[in-house]
Amino acid sequence: MKVKHESIIHGKCPINGRWDYYEVLIETDDFLEISEMEEILDFARGCNKTQEVIAKEIALSLPYHCTITLTGRHSQNTKTTTTASGTLDK
Repeated sequence: MKVKHESIIHGKCPINGRWDYYEVLIETDDFLEISEMEEILDFARGCNKTQEVIAKEIALSLPYHCTITLTGRHSQNTKTTTTASGTLDK
């Protein structure tokens, strides 16, 4: 069974200080508690980090069987998608 969890988080761009908004898609073939997912995502809400750093930190915090796709809207102009998994080198 394929499971998809979706959430929205925001963060401040470390380059220009404007708010960026991210659609988070977490996919897994296994069980992931919603409370665990929300706890992992809470650290990113309102942070001052790049999209790539946020995606990597979320991926490394999730169980190995999860993959994350982070789609960001930067200053409401540019859309960027970053994909990572928990198998990244730590």
